[in-house]
Amino acid sequence: MTGDLERHTKEQEHIRKDIEALQEQLRALQHDHTVLLNMRKALGGASSAVADTTDAPTVPHQSSAEPKQSKPKRALLPHVWVS
Repeated sequence: MTGDLERHTKEQEHIRKDIEALQEQLRALQHDHTVLLNMRKALGGASSAVADTTDAPTVPHQSSAEPKQSKPKRALLPHVWVS
């Protein structure tokens, strides 16, 4: 049982670090999106098929005081960016 608890604690920490890294990536992408929208606006606001999502909800930061819910493990897949 002690081994299981240690593995569970390590897995929680690993997932917590992954979430923090993903939140940082999201913040960077949101910042870049805002910069690009401002550049487009400054250049004359050319019409685009890309929707303005500056008001899109962000991922809230989960405080360590909040209870963690156990979920089945999922493999994290790398993002494939298509331009």
